[in-house]
Amino acid sequence: MPLLEACQILYDKKIKTLMSSANKKDLISGKVYIAIDFDSLSPSNQELARNFGKIYIMHGSIPRPAVNLEISVNQNTTIGQIKKAAKQLVFKFEQQ
Repeated sequence: MPLLEACQILYDKKIKTLMSSANKKDLISGKVYIAIDFDSLSPSNQELARNFGKIYIMHGSIPRPAVNLEISVNQNTTIGQIKKAAKQLVFKFEQQ
Protein backbone atom coordinates (compact mmCIF):
# COMPACT_ATOMS: atom_id res chain seq x y z
CA MET A 1 0.00 0.00 0.00
CA PRO A 2 2.70 2.49 -0.96
CA LEU A 3 0.14 5.01 -2.31
CA LEU A 4 -2.21 4.99 0.69
CA GLU A 5 -0.67 7.96 2.51
CA ALA A 6 -0.71 10.08 -0.66
CA CYS A 7 -4.39 9.17 -1.21
CA GLN A 8 -5.15 10.20 2.39
CA ILE A 9 -3.45 13.56 1.81
CA LEU A 10 -5.61 14.08 -1.29
CA TYR A 11 -8.71 13.16 0.71
CA ASP A 12 -7.78 15.73 3.37
CA LYS A 13 -7.43 18.31 0.58
CA LYS A 14 -10.95 17.38 -0.63
CA ILE A 15 -9.61 15.86 -3.86
CA LYS A 16 -11.43 12.71 -4.99
CA THR A 17 -9.32 9.70 -5.88
CA LEU A 18 -10.90 7.14 -8.18
CA MET A 19 -8.31 4.39 -7.91
CA SER A 20 -4.64 3.73 -7.43
CA SER A 21 -2.28 0.98 -8.47
CA ALA A 22 1.21 -0.02 -7.35
CA ASN A 23 1.69 -3.74 -7.85
CA LYS A 24 4.10 -6.10 -9.60
CA LYS A 25 2.36 -5.58 -12.95
CA ASP A 26 2.95 -1.84 -12.60
CA LEU A 27 6.63 -2.38 -11.80
CA ILE A 28 6.93 -4.27 -15.08
CA SER A 29 5.10 -1.55 -17.03
CA GLY A 30 7.24 1.14 -15.37
CA LYS A 31 4.47 3.30 -13.85
CA VAL A 32 2.44 3.36 -10.64
CA TYR A 33 -0.41 5.86 -10.37
CA ILE A 34 -3.25 7.52 -8.51
CA ALA A 35 -6.28 8.39 -10.67
CA ILE A 36 -8.07 11.54 -9.54
CA ASP A 37 -11.52 12.85 -10.49
CA PHE A 38 -10.78 15.82 -12.74
CA ASP A 39 -14.23 17.43 -12.38
CA SER A 40 -13.89 17.50 -8.59
CA LEU A 41 -10.84 19.77 -8.78
CA SER A 42 -10.80 23.52 -8.28
CA PRO A 43 -9.73 25.52 -11.37
CA SER A 44 -6.17 25.97 -10.06
CA ASN A 45 -5.88 22.27 -9.23
CA GLN A 46 -7.27 21.39 -12.68
CA GLU A 47 -4.51 23.47 -14.23
CA LEU A 48 -1.92 21.65 -12.13
CA ALA A 49 -3.42 18.25 -12.97
CA ARG A 50 -3.16 18.99 -16.70
CA ASN A 51 0.62 19.16 -16.21
CA PHE A 52 0.64 15.57 -14.90
CA GLY A 53 -1.07 13.90 -17.84
CA LYS A 54 -3.92 13.66 -20.28
CA ILE A 55 -7.50 13.85 -19.13
CA TYR A 56 -9.37 10.69 -20.06
CA ILE A 57 -12.74 9.11 -19.32
CA MET A 58 -12.46 6.48 -16.58
CA HIS A 59 -15.03 3.78 -17.09
CA GLY A 60 -17.12 2.55 -14.20
CA SER A 61 -20.70 2.72 -13.01
CA ILE A 62 -20.50 6.45 -13.79
CA PRO A 63 -17.85 7.39 -16.39
CA ARG A 64 -15.74 10.29 -15.04
CA PRO A 65 -13.06 12.57 -16.48
CA ALA A 66 -9.84 11.58 -14.72
CA VAL A 67 -6.13 12.21 -14.75
CA ASN A 68 -3.42 9.89 -13.51
CA LEU A 69 -0.69 11.08 -11.17
CA GLU A 70 2.07 8.77 -12.42
CA ILE A 71 5.37 7.83 -10.86
CA SER A 72 8.04 6.11 -12.91
CA VAL A 73 9.34 2.91 -11.32
CA ASN A 74 11.49 -0.11 -12.12
CA GLN A 75 12.26 -3.48 -10.56
CA ASN A 76 14.66 -1.83 -8.09
CA THR A 77 12.29 0.91 -6.87
CA THR A 78 11.55 0.53 -3.17
CA ILE A 79 8.22 1.05 -1.43
CA GLY A 80 9.81 3.93 0.45
CA GLN A 81 10.81 5.63 -2.81
CA ILE A 82 7.27 5.25 -4.18
CA LYS A 83 5.75 6.68 -0.96
CA LYS A 84 8.12 9.66 -1.03
CA ALA A 85 7.53 10.42 -4.72
CA ALA A 86 3.74 10.14 -4.33
CA LYS A 87 3.71 12.52 -1.37
CA GLN A 88 5.85 15.03 -3.27
CA LEU A 89 3.29 14.96 -6.11
CA VAL A 90 0.19 15.40 -3.97
CA PHE A 91 1.68 18.16 -1.82
CA LYS A 92 1.65 20.33 -4.98
CA PHE A 93 -2.16 20.41 -4.95
CA GLU A 94 -3.99 23.15 -3.04
CA GLN A 95 -6.60 22.59 -0.36
CA GLN A 96 -10.10 22.87 -1.88
